[in-house]
Amino acid sequence: MTTGIFLADLAAYMLGWAWRLRSRMNQPCRDELRPYAAKLHDMQFHGQRPKATGDGVWELHGIAYISELRGRFDKALQEEADE
Repeated sequence: MTTGIFLADLAAYMLGWAWRLRSRMNQPCRDELRPYAAKLHDMQFHGQRPKATGDGVWELHGIAYISELRGRFDKALQEEADE
């Protein structure tokens, strides 16, 4: 099991430092990791799931970019502290 965890950590490290979406990710990256991140990008799942309302589908991807990791409660606390 530890080998699987190590590989997942390694993949996350490579994606975090070298995988960039043109439209939203403008942080610097490590160019030497780009070929490995590209291989991980090519392996991701792409699909669709019907919306519960029946009007359209959700686009699904195996890799998701999440720009904000704080939850609603933490964001509210930060906003209160900033005031």
